[in-house]
Order: sequence, then C-alpha cells, then structure tokens
Amino acid sequence: MACLLVLTTGCANGTSFLSDIENAPKWFLDKIPESEAEGYPAAANTPPRPDDMMPLEFWEIKLAKLQSDRDKVLASERAEQVPADQNSEEFLAESLEFSDVVRFNEAEYAAEDAAAAAKLDQ
Repeated sequence: MACLLVLTTGCANGTSFLSDIENAPKWFLDKIPESEAEGYPAAANTPPRPDDMMPLEFWEIKLAKLQSDRDKVLASERAEQVPADQNSEEFLAESLEFSDVVRFNEAEYAAEDAAAAAKLDQ
C-alpha cells in the first residue's frame, strides 16, 4: 500500500512538472540539454567550508571568551550595586530630585541663562 502511495505521488509530481515545462520560457528550455550534458556537480568536489570562513572551533572558543567576559562584567556590576546600609528614604528623595528633569536642567543651566540674558540686555 505504501509503495502504491509513493508511486502515485511520484507520478502526480511528474505530470505537474511536465505540464509546467510546456509553459516554460524558451531560454529555460534551451538550457535543459546543457544542464543534462554537464550533470550535477559531485558532492566530493565541494569544499567542506569556504576558505575565508573560520572553522566552528574558532567560533566556539570566541563564544566561550565572550561568555567569560560577560560573567566578569555582571559580577563587577553586582559588586558595585548600592550598599545595603544606605537609607532607602534618602535614596528615594535623591531619585525623585534627579527625576525632575526640568528642575534639574533649570538649576544646572541657570548661570548660563543669566549670562546669555545679560549679553542681550547690553
């Protein structure tokens, strides 16, 4: 039964190919004898990888080094985190003060604005 199914599928695909080839452009039909004469390239003639591509072992070593560097950075970031003895209320107040961007920028650039205004008044 399975053999019959395979044969039926193969015949169905073959007939659809033949019907498609009848509608193929002329340049495609002209190339058929050429490609049949040359045949398909042998898999033994294909290189295992392009010459300019690094082997897989190289990339595995590079990945291991990157993961090691990542672990070092994460460990140093964890060590630099806020100490536990910091007062959370002070931290919240500082964060709210810095989050007010408009007020922060006004305080930061007040001297520059005053100097610019003095130049305009002259």
